[in-house]
Amino acid sequence: MLGQAPPDEQAPVEKVVPNITYSVGQQVRVRSGAFANFTGEVEEINNDKQKIWLSVSLFGRPTRVEVDFSEVEPVV
Repeated sequence: MLGQAPPDEQAPVEKVVPNITYSVGQQVRVRSGAFANFTGEVEEINNDKQKIWLSVSLFGRPTRVEVDFSEVEPVV
């Protein structure tokens, strides 16, 4: 119809936020990405950007890295 936007432009876009159960100080393992198979301690969580900052050991030194929520899993 004239004067109306197509149906896909009318619907508001909802941002899907995954259910995150991690907390600061928790040990997690990186599943994918540049730091795959590294284990680190959660330092900071940003739900808006869906990012987690971890402290991992690189060359024997603690290093802060940023990963997506989808890249980590809890250490059992």
